Amino acid sequence: MLYYLMHTADPIVVINIDAAGHLTDVGKECLRPELMPLRHKSQKNGLSRWWEERAVPASRHGMAAFFEAQGYNGPRDYLVKNLGLSLTDQYWIYPIDSSLSWAKINLYENDFRAEQLEVFTDHPSDSVPAYTANSTLQGDIEKTWVIINGIRTLIKGNTDYLSSESLNEVLASEIYRLQGYDNYTPYQLITIKDKEYDYGCACAAFTSLDKEFVSAYDLITSEQKANDVSYFEHFVNLAVKGGADEEQLRHDLDMQILGDFVLSGYDRHLNNTGLIRDPKTLRFKRLAPVFDSGGALFAGKELPSSRRPLLKVKTNSFASQEFKMLSYVRDKKALDIDKLPSREWVRKLYERDSQQSEQRIEAVLYAYTQKIDILNEIQKGRDPFKEQFAVRER
Repeated sequence: MLYYLMHTADPIVVINIDAAGHLTDVGKECLRPELMPLRHKSQKNGLSRWWEERAVPASRHGMAAFFEAQGYNGPRDYLVKNLGLSLTDQYWIYPIDSSLSWAKINLYENDFRAEQLEVFTDHPSDSVPAYTANSTLQGDIEKTWVIINGIRTLIKGNTDYLSSESLNEVLASEIYRLQGYDNYTPYQLITIKDKEYDYGCACAAFTSLDKEFVSAYDLITSEQKANDVSYFEHFVNLAVKGGADEEQLRHDLDMQILGDFVLSGYDRHLNNTGLIRDPKTLRFKRLAPVFDSGGALFAGKELPSSRRPLLKVKTNSFASQEFKMLSYVRDKKALDIDKLPSREWVRKLYERDSQQSEQRIEAVLYAYTQKIDILNEIQKGRDPFKEQFAVRER
């Protein structure tokens, strides 16, 4: 079937999507090449790859049962039947010869279906909305977009029976709040019906009709990287080229990396950070507010009982090790360690989860306070990573 790939109300190019939901052909005439998605833009068949990766991951818990119950033939069928609509960016597909319009279907001004997790939500109308925001929602943790008190809100669960990821989101919010930092996404705990864990978490969308999200992965795959440039600097260079203020961007990245370090964050992958773009001018405004910090403090992993593992935390980001991520930080003192949540505050937060054992809470507190101590050493000019390696070599 033929569609226009759209960005807001602007047609970009005609595409063909087959019965299985694959993008099989792209028209020769591109009406607005500057509006093409950035992801894989520099690669052959990049638009097809972008479309495939836009679909919700089939690996997410509960998706197979959801597809079967709702009559979808998998992620791509779900994607096509919901026009590829998103609350992250403003791309969608327009069936040729249809009467649809951006004004009628965009998810910022129109009601949409909440699916997959049951929570209290607003229902602005009695009619069932035609589309959902969830067919493009990424990540393996179960989640759903809902409307609460008129606000587009993301609800997220956890990987197991503990509420660890949700607690960590709240902790990250508190870290940045106490810093007086203005570029983070506030999370709060929320109860989700019929789940093993006590709490999920909720946050308001940081996108709107005037703001869309471009992931770091989208940007770094939009142009070829020079061999002598790191992926981190490649990202910064392209962001500045696209309108971002370099000093502000580097400060925001410093804050994000240092916050992740204190939390032993292991999941700041390149779709979990990125830039806010003006959909009209296509210029970058700022690094996206810090979000999705739940993969931290060894949630779902074995907790360390000594300092050594805390100096060898692996990351899924611009680099694979924390010490390398810290090397990108220009101002190691950007995060004020005197303005971090106290050990007692973190204890009380974790104690809200009735299924967290005392042993696990103590281990979480140990990891958190040790990382603050290590950052303190770094801010005073020491290199605990080098010292650890030296000990290992002797």
